[in-house]
Amino acid sequence: MSKIKLQIQSVLYKTDKKAILRSLESSIAAAKYTGIDLTLAYGDASPKPLFTPDEISEVKLAYQNDANISYEYFNGNTGHGKGQNLLARNLKDGYLMFLNPDVVMVPDAFTELFKPFENKSNDVGITEAKQTPFEHPKEYNKITGETSWASGGCMLIPVNVFHNVGGFDESFFLQCDDVDISWRVRLSGKKIIYCPSAIVFHDKRLSASHAQWMPSNAESRYTAEALLLMCCKWSRPWRLWLALTLYKIRGTENHKKALRSYRLMKAKGKLPIPINSCSSVSDFKKLNYGKMRFTV
Repeated sequence: MSKIKLQIQSVLYKTDKKAILRSLESSIAAAKYTGIDLTLAYGDASPKPLFTPDEISEVKLAYQNDANISYEYFNGNTGHGKGQNLLARNLKDGYLMFLNPDVVMVPDAFTELFKPFENKSNDVGITEAKQTPFEHPKEYNKITGETSWASGGCMLIPVNVFHNVGGFDESFFLQCDDVDISWRVRLSGKKIIYCPSAIVFHDKRLSASHAQWMPSNAESRYTAEALLLMCCKWSRPWRLWLALTLYKIRGTENHKKALRSYRLMKAKGKLPIPINSCSSVSDFKKLNYGKMRFTV
């Protein structure tokens, strides 16, 4: 029986090299545990290459019996979605995993993520791992695992499904490209399955004063921008108007940056193309996408 072909893709941006190598080693160990024909593809969107050619050669040599490793320097900040599309552009079959470059895999994570695809109905489009120490709060069916969307921190998708829905929408620079592709996969008739038994470690820190997760300025800015794009693409004109108004009147500096970026995209005709038949999959709940089980 032939091994499952899997390409794990990570887009890098000033990422700590030790964290990348730790993630790489954990992925290789998990692939050995499961029995996978593994490729690790890295796309570097940093201002200058994180790795020298000699360093890449050393890594490839060290793991030549375990995985095919590729490293591509993009020579520009592509953002997440475009970077992932570039890394996947030549794939024809097998599976894709989109993985944050600092995520560490538990050995049996692959086994658990592939289980839903064994379903004979062939209606599974994406599976998602459980991130620790902070699990994503979105709601899911405790029996079937079905959920509204999958986090791009660790999501698995068949290559043909990825290409059939057109890959990531590159209008989204950093945030919500995972929500958008998940909803398009659901719109195509396939399910998103959350696998709480597939565990990965994704380092997140709480604030000392409020014991809450504190996003970076970049995360805050692009989250605000992504909300505008999601409302535009998924046909929520009233919600779009409300967000634009709030950003203008009471917005933070990050909101105002998002507003300027949105207006520039609109002026250049680069806003995402609206999807009108979206009521069956798109679910906006206040500032969230779908119901949440708890607040972080």
